[in-house]
Amino acid sequence: MQSHMLEFQTSKYRMLQLYVAVKDIAPEAIDTIILSHAHSDHYGGIFDEEDGFSFPNARYVLSRVEWTFWMDQPDLSSLALPELLKQRTVQLAQNCLTRLQPKLRLIEDGEVIFPGIAAIPAKGETPGHSAFLVCSKGDAMLVVGDAWPHYRLTPEHPDWLTAFDLDPEQTVRTRRTLLDRAAEEKLLVLAYHFPWPSLGRILRRGANWSWEPVEYKWPGHP
Repeated sequence: MQSHMLEFQTSKYRMLQLYVAVKDIAPEAIDTIILSHAHSDHYGGIFDEEDGFSFPNARYVLSRVEWTFWMDQPDLSSLALPELLKQRTVQLAQNCLTRLQPKLRLIEDGEVIFPGIAAIPAKGETPGHSAFLVCSKGDAMLVVGDAWPHYRLTPEHPDWLTAFDLDPEQTVRTRRTLLDRAAEEKLLVLAYHFPWPSLGRILRRGANWSWEPVEYKWPGHP
């Protein structure tokens, strides 16, 4: 059986289901799911409507730093969020990671997960947030997870924060580092919170940057 890997993003779960169906990939064929961090919009669709595993044969990959943070009394007191939301965020993360533990591979910063897929430290929003560099046949794509929250505001104002950024100074350093790298190396970028299809490139604009989206056409459509 041919194996397939996914960098999983939950709020696009229905789109992912459609893609897997169109490509005729059985959910059982997915053997590895790589998680950028442990926020619920990036892991919730791991479980289906009946609370089973959506991809029953998959193993999961997560930063060891991220795992340790969420499972060892995480401190979200600095976030300007309602206390109930902070408590719920911790509870959901711990419940999810506890269920994943028998299937989980913990990685170090910069580790090569598989040939052609390497983790890149992208901490700031969470202590173990990871980006990923995917390389194949001379092409490369940077997967940034939550490091860039908005397609216009982040490249133009990388120092503008969100309510979820746990370490503001590190968040800004991470954004600038990834923006610089994407522009200098002319990388294709997959940015989770950007408009569909979330693919594009970063262009340097003086002291800041801009987003140039890639137009996507469904196969078989003009």
